[in-house]
Amino acid sequence: AYKTAGFLHEIILMNYGAIQLKKEYLQQVYSLCEEYDTPVMVDEIQSCMWYKGMYLFRLYDLKPDFVVIGKGFPGGQFAGSRIITTATMDSLNQFGALVTSGQEELTALAYLITMAFVEENGEHLEQIGQYYEDQLKSLAKKYPEYIKSIEGLGLLQGVTFHHIDDTVAFTDYLKSRCIDISAQTYKASCPPTALTKLPVISTKETVDFLIAYMEKGIQSLK
Repeated sequence: AYKTAGFLHEIILMNYGAIQLKKEYLQQVYSLCEEYDTPVMVDEIQSCMWYKGMYLFRLYDLKPDFVVIGKGFPGGQFAGSRIITTATMDSLNQFGALVTSGQEELTALAYLITMAFVEENGEHLEQIGQYYEDQLKSLAKKYPEYIKSIEGLGLLQGVTFHHIDDTVAFTDYLKSRCIDISAQTYKASCPPTALTKLPVISTKETVDFLIAYMEKGIQSLK
């Protein structure tokens, strides 16, 4: 009989339309993986530090065997990817760990600083994330002829348009104003979604500034 080697997943598919997997779905998958002795790896490279309590899997009440982190976690200044494991899955000997992860003192410091910030400002992250999500949904309600849906959670959001040409024009407008936004238009089956990921230091003023330019970008489509 065949055995599944493992289950690897994101929670918010930021490179595929910012689709958010449902909590109930993932909990059911995890139950099946536990039943059939299948290890689970969650990819939190995109989502790790953008939620109260650090790691989105905690908000989903999930217990993965491996957690992949990197890029955004240390603020993007010092790139460093990590795989966090449970004690059961930790099979790397001490020498191997030192050789693999040594000589990255600045990266480690950046990780610690980011963790301290999130632990101290968890409530703020949650409130600003909800505020941003609410403002985007209001924008979608105001312009239903252009915006099909708002995807994602908190500071990780996607604006899905009805037509890919509008997505491209919208992102081009914002990028020409030095606003970081992207769309995975090179993927044939990917939803026409403009992807956004606000910094953890964002404020209501940050959100209001961005929403104002987003509205101008939508109005430019007319």
